[in-house]
Order: sequence, then C-alpha cells, then structure tokens
Amino acid sequence: MPKWSCWGGSRCAVSWSIALPFAAFTIAYALRPTDEVLYAYAIFLWFYAWAVVIVGWIKMRQCLIYVRKNYSNIDAIDVSWLRPVFLFNIVGQFSWLGISFYADVAADILYYIVIIALWCMMLYYSWNFRPVTMEPEPAVGLVDEAFGEHAATSPAHPTLPQGVLERLMDEEELYLRPDLTLTDLAQALGTNRTYVSNYLSQMLHQTFYDYINQLRIERMSKPLLREHPEYKLEYVATRSGFASMSTFRRAFVRFTGQTPRQFSQTDAD
Repeated sequence: MPKWSCWGGSRCAVSWSIALPFAAFTIAYALRPTDEVLYAYAIFLWFYAWAVVIVGWIKMRQCLIYVRKNYSNIDAIDVSWLRPVFLFNIVGQFSWLGISFYADVAADILYYIVIIALWCMMLYYSWNFRPVTMEPEPAVGLVDEAFGEHAATSPAHPTLPQGVLERLMDEEELYLRPDLTLTDLAQALGTNRTYVSNYLSQMLHQTFYDYINQLRIERMSKPLLREHPEYKLEYVATRSGFASMSTFRRAFVRFTGQTPRQFSQTDAD
C-alpha cells in the first residue's frame, strides 16, 4: 500500500478536513462562550457520530464478506466482534444526547465508565488483530485461458471442467492447509480468484470459507472422531486443518448440528 507523508498526501488532507470542524467549534467557543455554540457543537457531534457508525458498519460488512470469500482461516482477521460494539454505540448515542442536554453527575460517571469498558473490550479483541488489505477483484474474461474450450462462456455463470475441483481436493487435500486462501486455490486450478469465487458462490452456493471448512469436517474431522473416539479434540482440529478450536467447534456445529463431543458420543452409541 502506498504511504503518504503529511506534506501533500491525500490521507493527510482527509485527516485535516475531518479535524477542521472540531478546531472551528473550539475556536468559536473560545471567542464566544455561549450556550448556542455548545448546542451547535452537540448537534454536530450527534450527526458526526452517526456518520461514523453508519460508515463503520458498512465497512465491517464489506470486510466480513471479503475475508469469507478469500480466507479459510479468519481467526486473526474476523471483525464479527465489532457488531456488538456498533450496537452499543447506537444506544450510547441516545444516552449521550440525553446527558448532553440534561446534566447529571451520576449519569456522566456511569456513561464514562461504560465507555472505558467498551474501549477495553475493543483493545482486547484487536490486540492480535491482523489487518487485511482488500485487493480489487481481477477481471474475468469471457473464456479463461487456463481451461480453454471447457471454460465458462459467461462470467455470470462460471463453470469448471467436470470434476476438476473435486479431483484437486481428493488428490492434493488442499483443505488441510490451515492458511489456505482463495488465491492459493485459484493458482492450483490455473485460473484467477474471481472466477473461483463466482463459481463457489453461484454454482455451489457457498463462500470459500464455508466450502473449505465443510470439506475439513466431512472428510477429516468426522472420520477421525468416528474411527478414533479416544483422540483429543485439539488433535482432531489440527489434523483437519483448523487453526483454532473455536473455529473448529463453530464449523462442526454448523455442518453437523452437533458439537464434536456430542457427535463422538452419539456415534459411539
């Protein structure tokens, strides 16, 4: 990603434009310390905060869709934990509006305690967070050169040669790689990731994340639990290609309707 300096960089210009209204209100109150200026400032902050919440929610949704379309291991890049943060901010907006116009010391103290707790939660979840650069999708031509005459004739209805994806998974067991990405799969197939992503979503009705995790559960986790009930769940998760137990448990429940422990006990009975 390009790095911008604070001398003419576009990011710096955006930062200054965002900070300008705050500086303007501060100067205005310093010159004319009246209630009207405070009320105008409060109204500005109200709309500004709502803009942050709305834009942040949209960006979060875009990020969630992107990582599930491109990664099989999303533990360090999943932003689902931001959902309750945004919901809290919506409630907090109304609370802040109330205590802004009807001053109450106890309400102020309670509000700031909750804000501190919220920031602690955000710090906890973001401590090991790994930023993801959302790369633009490569264009998909009418015919993919890697597949020649067998390729899709329309990007809107992508197809793959009969059984080529299944054979690749059977022979190379790519789903067992914990950090497998959509780009890795596309390279193994000799095509681009947009083509494969469209194929998975439109023809198999799955994201890359769900497709790979379902293979891990069906082809490795369930057979291991069925044939070796003495194995520890941590070992089964690792052998199946999962990078964490939490992802393993969520995927197992999603695709079997049971926890790994319940499945193991039921199968044993």
